[in-house]
Amino acid sequence: MELRENLASAAFTRTADYDTTISQWMVKAEGEFPNILNSKSILSQTLRYGENPDQAAAVYRDPIHTGPSVVSADILAGKPLSYNNLMDAAAALELVQDLHEATNLPSAAIIKHANPCGAAVSKHLIDAIDSAWKCDPLAAFGGIVAVSGEVTVDIATTIAQGEKFLEVIVAPRFSEDAISTLSNRWKNIRLLAVGSAKRNTSWYQLKSVEGGILLQENAPISATSSNWEHVAGPTPTESQLNDATIAWISCAHLKSNSISIVDDNALIGGGMGQVDRVSAARLAIQRAGDKLSTANSAVAGSDAFFPFPDGPELLINAGVKCIIQPGGSVKDQKT
Repeated sequence: MELRENLASAAFTRTADYDTTISQWMVKAEGEFPNILNSKSILSQTLRYGENPDQAAAVYRDPIHTGPSVVSADILAGKPLSYNNLMDAAAALELVQDLHEATNLPSAAIIKHANPCGAAVSKHLIDAIDSAWKCDPLAAFGGIVAVSGEVTVDIATTIAQGEKFLEVIVAPRFSEDAISTLSNRWKNIRLLAVGSAKRNTSWYQLKSVEGGILLQENAPISATSSNWEHVAGPTPTESQLNDATIAWISCAHLKSNSISIVDDNALIGGGMGQVDRVSAARLAIQRAGDKLSTANSAVAGSDAFFPFPDGPELLINAGVKCIIQPGGSVKDQKT
């Protein structure tokens, strides 16, 4: 009897999945949200704990996802990932993919507690990694790194040099010698190979609230300077437009209210998670420190419009030469 019950349960589960797949495909084709949300995610791993030690947690894999993902990545070295590792690794992967797609240059990103503390692009991946680390070595210590290209033994050797400590490195692939080099440097470092499959152009993001679930469409953060409008000040140089691309993408990945400051293709200061934009600007300037005073032509990005001129004035007085922001304030002419 027990065997029959198990087989019946498996059969009904399979047919229900089949019907759900057809229903959701038809709803999506019509451009609507489903009346009933059914998740077909598969348990991938029970985690030691969640965001905090007193929270139980697990990670589920989306079986129809086709792009790079830290959930389906090959773990080439290190112990199992924690809840926070997975969150930060996913954030690092998204940021590095956005940078690479926008600039078509080798890119590197470092995430700590869900915020970028390093982001850079360069002609050579090894230089992008070095620039990303120099953004904020103090914050990057114990962080999670994502890179846009293969980690070779030369790149691994560079990463392993100096007073660094890393939890996770995410890359399309690692050479065998690179795995050995990094594992010898940090015994428990996790190395995640996510492959080079084409990234999805959009996906749904789910967030739970007590009593319900919020669902929204998500897409890569793009930055196309030809679509931007120059509204004030000197015409930006090509170098400033390149830095504005990085600033725009970086501030989108910082927790709002956020301000990013970029120079020479690298993030040098980020102000994140502030309840007003002036405080975010002040924090970004503070975190940039001496790098801002010696910058060639610093560019700042804001994740939303400036409601008053005090934010831009603060950035300009600190040495910022160009600001990118979405606009939309009733006082845009003053800011």
